[in-house]
Amino acid sequence: MKDMDVKMADPAMRKRMVEHMGQCRDMMSKMMQHMGHGAGIEKLAPPQPKH
Repeated sequence: MKDMDVKMADPAMRKRMVEHMGQCRDMMSKMMQHMGHGAGIEKLAPPQPKH
């Protein structure tokens, strides 16, 4: 897990990861709505704690 710490220490990498996570969550929620689960994503993926 060392490279994870390195990525989080680099602000540019961190920003890209955060954006990527946001995109993934958007896509997941769209899929959930499409499948008729509505807001089930909130239970699935709790927001990451800010460090």
